[in-house]
Amino acid sequence: MQVPSADDGVATSKCINCGAAISAKANFCEVCGVHQAASATSLHEPVEEPLLEPAVSGIEAQPIAPTQFPPTAANQTLNPAESGTAQNKPLTSKRILRIVGIAAAVIMLVCIGASYLSAFEQKRARDNYNLGVAYENGQGVPKDTTQAVSWFRKAADQGNADAQERLGLMYVYGADGLAKDDAQAVTWFRRAARQENAEAQAFLGFMYVRGQGGLTEDDAQAVFWYRKAADHGNPYAQSNLAAMYANGQGGLVKDDAQAVSLWRKAADQGNADAEYWLGVMYEYGRGSLANDNGQALSWFKKAADQGYALAKDAPARMQQEQQKQARVAALEQQEHERMATQMGTPIDFATLYAKLYGTGLEIGKRYQVKAIAYSDLNMLGSKSGQSIGVEHDFDESTQLEATIRQAVSTPNNADLVCSFVVSMGNYHRLLIHRAEDCQTIPKY
Repeated sequence: MQVPSADDGVATSKCINCGAAISAKANFCEVCGVHQAASATSLHEPVEEPLLEPAVSGIEAQPIAPTQFPPTAANQTLNPAESGTAQNKPLTSKRILRIVGIAAAVIMLVCIGASYLSAFEQKRARDNYNLGVAYENGQGVPKDTTQAVSWFRKAADQGNADAQERLGLMYVYGADGLAKDDAQAVTWFRRAARQENAEAQAFLGFMYVRGQGGLTEDDAQAVFWYRKAADHGNPYAQSNLAAMYANGQGGLVKDDAQAVSLWRKAADQGNADAEYWLGVMYEYGRGSLANDNGQALSWFKKAADQGYALAKDAPARMQQEQQKQARVAALEQQEHERMATQMGTPIDFATLYAKLYGTGLEIGKRYQVKAIAYSDLNMLGSKSGQSIGVEHDFDESTQLEATIRQAVSTPNNADLVCSFVVSMGNYHRLLIHRAEDCQTIPKY
């Protein structure tokens, strides 16, 4: 483009940057592109340079030259002196924000895409599993176990936990075209269990109890998987974990109360095994439950209605047990009354002592001794060279245990005082058969 000169008759001025002649009306130089900060001065008009006062030092004052800026978009301002700082910083921040925004948008799109693909894959796996169920049960399609296995396997390979559990179960029991294989069952159960599939966790626990599928018998591992499945509400796992609490297996402390709690949870879901064992706990009054034959029979009936064999026999067994207990109780009462008649009037400790070292006690005959200290019987001592040994020959082992516990727990400043039934045995042995109405009496 031709730059106008002074001879063209057009008002011109000089560029403040390169000195080229430009139109007086132009706002920028067409040669260097710098914006003109002030209105142009015509080349036809003389330019009057400002007069400066001479410096005191005697140095001649110089005219102030205009500040020069590189030809950038940042210079397009009415104040070039400020454009190099104030305009550059905001522009840099905007660029950074723009880059960050673009990056965030890209990441969001990738995540959305990945989520969409994941959801699509999950739906496809679920559809394959549902198709397997349809073939297994003959729902809308001809029943075909081979096809069911095929679709279950496709869904399992796609990560569907339900299909993995179902495929593991089919390996346990075998199916058309699928031989039994406990090792394969364990593999699929474990994959599903790691995805928190409760049924697979319960089956895996059972495999550890039995040591199947290449697993070593491990009750602790069984407890681990049973507990995870039980926490998900699986009744099978709840019932089996209850049994392990009742027996103190897998590192668990024996705890009937915890067993009852788990059996009740499983029984409330209709688990027949749990219904039966909850009935047993009511029958014997275990696990913080009071003996309640009515509740026991109620739970036995629920289990029996589901075909649970032990529950079907339970009512008859309970009746036989009750009849047996009644007979035993009657015989014990008769024996107690007979012995009471033979023993005659109860004797005190002084009389017992006198008979032991005087007239003697009739061997085999029982004597009822009035309330005396338990320690007195065990420390009869000897007289005239005769040594009397004292032995426990309790009619009931539970009473013997209870008496010894009371004696051990009795403080030093007290005595355990009871009414005793004793007899004289061979070789100068005094036999203790019963201890009744025991009380702790202070010595002082």
